[in-house]
Amino acid sequence: MAAAKNMTDAQRRKRAEKAAHARWSRTTTEERRRHAYRMRDGWESKLAADIDPDGSMDDRERSARVRQAQQAHYAGMAFNSLKSRRMRDL
Repeated sequence: MAAAKNMTDAQRRKRAEKAAHARWSRTTTEERRRHAYRMRDGWESKLAADIDPDGSMDDRERSARVRQAQQAHYAGMAFNSLKSRRMRDL
């Protein structure tokens, strides 16, 4: 991959996007579902560890805070998308 050194960030992203689409095109719906569940569970575990590193919260409180952290993440994504669209439309 010596040619990768001469690629721009945009070109690298497109190459990675193409590889990801090719990989997912070879998986069954059940495999995609299993991967999605595993990724979601891993993300939730990471958020829980960030929120309650010593494990002192009860499960209900930790779960509620994880849900809030997820909502904050998605709200941030929506905000960044809005900013990007506004910059593009100028």
